Amino acid sequence: MTVAEVCVLSISGNPGELIVAPPQSGGELPLDAVDENTFIRYSSTVAASQTRQITVKWGPSDSAPAGCLLNLKAQPSGKTNEGSGSGEITLSDAHQTLVSGIGSCATGTGGSDGARLIYRLAVDDEALLVQGETKTATVLFTLTDVS
Repeated sequence: MTVAEVCVLSISGNPGELIVAPPQSGGELPLDAVDENTFIRYSSTVAASQTRQITVKWGPSDSAPAGCLLNLKAQPSGKTNEGSGSGEITLSDAHQTLVSGIGSCATGTGGSDGARLIYRLAVDDEALLVQGETKTATVLFTLTDVS
């Protein structure tokens, strides 16, 4: 009998539309937009003392609207070997670790199984904001062995 290598991930859909909103009163910064309704699910088998990680980066030629950053955070459910989130990261063209320390596990496929993904469209420079600017972007997730 043999246990095969397993290294599979899926995303539970797409985040909702992220819209920078007006502040409560004049002089304040526009409000960040947050979506936390998406989950990343993964199945993994690893050799003894080996771990995996999930990295993330922008798709080719993608970016946030002018004056904004797209931040992302993963919150694994805490089940055995699902790993730990790396805290909030700002998406860029380079791979960044989103979840580390993944061992042999299967997060499940239910509505709230896996690691919750929290997207935050944050105002970085209000002077660069352009009313009506809309962007659609691809975020690339990769489940890899830690070398």
